[in-house]
Amino acid sequence: MLNDLSWITTFLVTLSSFVYLNRIAKKINLVDHPGGRKLHKTSTPLTGGAAIVLGGISYLCFHPHLLNNSTLLAIFSGSLAIFIIGLIDDLVDLRATLRLLLQGIITLSVIAGSGLLINSFGDLLFLGPIVLGLSAVPITLFSIMAGVNAVNLSDGLDGLASGLVMIPLLILSVMTHQHPMLADVSQLLMGLCCAILGFLLVNFRFPWRQKAHAFLGDAGSTTLGFLLAFLLVYISQTDHSLFPPALALWLFAIPLLDTASVISSRMRQRRSPFKPARDHLHHLLLDRGFSVTQTVLIIYASACLFSLFAIMSYRLGLSESFLFIGFLILLGTHIWLMQDLARPTSRTFIGSNISNLIIFLNGQTKEVLAGSTSTGISTSTGINPSLASANNPPDPSSGKAA
Repeated sequence: MLNDLSWITTFLVTLSSFVYLNRIAKKINLVDHPGGRKLHKTSTPLTGGAAIVLGGISYLCFHPHLLNNSTLLAIFSGSLAIFIIGLIDDLVDLRATLRLLLQGIITLSVIAGSGLLINSFGDLLFLGPIVLGLSAVPITLFSIMAGVNAVNLSDGLDGLASGLVMIPLLILSVMTHQHPMLADVSQLLMGLCCAILGFLLVNFRFPWRQKAHAFLGDAGSTTLGFLLAFLLVYISQTDHSLFPPALALWLFAIPLLDTASVISSRMRQRRSPFKPARDHLHHLLLDRGFSVTQTVLIIYASACLFSLFAIMSYRLGLSESFLFIGFLILLGTHIWLMQDLARPTSRTFIGSNISNLIIFLNGQTKEVLAGSTSTGISTSTGINPSLASANNPPDPSSGKAA
């Protein structure tokens, strides 16, 4: 009964807080203004992170015993610090180097306070467990910061980043529910899901509302990425771990694949990885004629499929080496296809056929949804990506994603 009440309260606190937070945001200019690459036509408050934090605090009021867990307390404290840095970034636009430095200091502080480390990669290449030893701290630092910024970079459409975090959180909550040693983590995961759901109701584009009333902002996206990354380490690296590290890659697949592809593309073109551009997976789908809502749902579905594939494979007895090598193949294929599909005309047989399949699926989706998800973006099929970028340069961003 207490759980049910705490879930409902967390959801309602998050949802209702926007009434007050949005008013405050407009007074202090905590808003994302239209213009440039952005599609929204009115200034939108960057209050999603604050609302989720308030929802989380209300959840802790029902479950104060979670603060008795020193590991979770360190994660909570670090998350609050990451939120504050993100909030400052939303207000004054910090330099990327300074933001990364501060995130690194906070991450190291949580590692020291919680003792959470990636001590082993597991058996990745059929040669036995890879124990990290002295390299555990820098590798953990890199992994957490990669997770934080992967979520931040994926925050390019209404509902995208928050949904991509909520999907693995829901899966993890189910996996930890029956594990007595992870009861605290299971409770925390459900509370986070309720808070994110409250945010999604004001951020997601529904047929009856074709614009978001609030964005996550850097404060929200980096906080969610930080929480998810540390919880994955907690569940996969402690004495009562539920799965090997290789499976965590699949649970977090879409942000990791997209970030790796974007960084690879920008470095190859000798551009800064942090400079915004239309080279994300969601841009490709938008440029091929899918609406914002359709694009987000397609990416949601992909994230669910990757997660379920990895979990079923592991449950059926396939080794973690299989999962890791499979992820490397998926990563390489994704980077290659993104490069090929980004061209006006795909140069490979596979890329050309995938492009035609995307066009076909878009046409079928249009027939099924028949205008219910129209967002003002062109839904004609077969749009040339270069023309789409020229005609629709704005990115329907949910914040300051790159």
